[in-house]
Amino acid sequence: MQNKGLLFSSVMVLVVGSGLLNVSKKITERPREVSSVSAFQQTAFAPKAPLPFDLESPEPKPKIKTNPVVVNSIRYYNDALSHSEAKDLAHLIQRTSKRYNVDPLLVTALVSQESAFRAEAVSPVGAIGLGQLMPPTAQDLGVDPWDPAENLDGCVRYLAQNLERWRLKDIPVALALASYNAGPGAVSYYGGIPPYEETRHYVRAIRSRYKSLRERHLAYRKAQRSS
Repeated sequence: MQNKGLLFSSVMVLVVGSGLLNVSKKITERPREVSSVSAFQQTAFAPKAPLPFDLESPEPKPKIKTNPVVVNSIRYYNDALSHSEAKDLAHLIQRTSKRYNVDPLLVTALVSQESAFRAEAVSPVGAIGLGQLMPPTAQDLGVDPWDPAENLDGCVRYLAQNLERWRLKDIPVALALASYNAGPGAVSYYGGIPPYEETRHYVRAIRSRYKSLRERHLAYRKAQRSS
């Protein structure tokens, strides 16, 4: 009987020990880094996380007043959309921007450059949708690039990551835009906006549109207060 007790104790020690090793392994394991959208981009994305919306039960729309400046910008670049469709897309942009604490006017400027607000847009290199996500990037972000809501979620989330990355620099918005286009690895390598003509034009165009949108928004707010 004593021998059986010793045998049982030995088995329990092995089982408990194995469990502790497994727990220790889970604690010390580092999350997998997500692959890049360019050869330079090695650390752009956080590890995969659950989508912030439930595809089975659509996210309840918070009470966000649609910004007419965003609506008008959408219709300017994509006149195939009706006013109602543009308003719905503006609401989606504003709601997604709020989710990640990004200025919706900056997102509007970026998407106007990327796809001209065309959800069906496909670039010559295969980038898809409103924020022009490459398929591997969309997969890493856990979104369907053909779904406008998911595409915008991936687009704004990636932009937010880059804004956070460069927030202590003198030109965080410009560097975030350059990272969106060329990858944050390229920005780090060159110590600023990479010397690629495409990237430099991209950053200039979006910053110019962003400035214009902000001026129009301020004018709209001023007119509202005086009315």
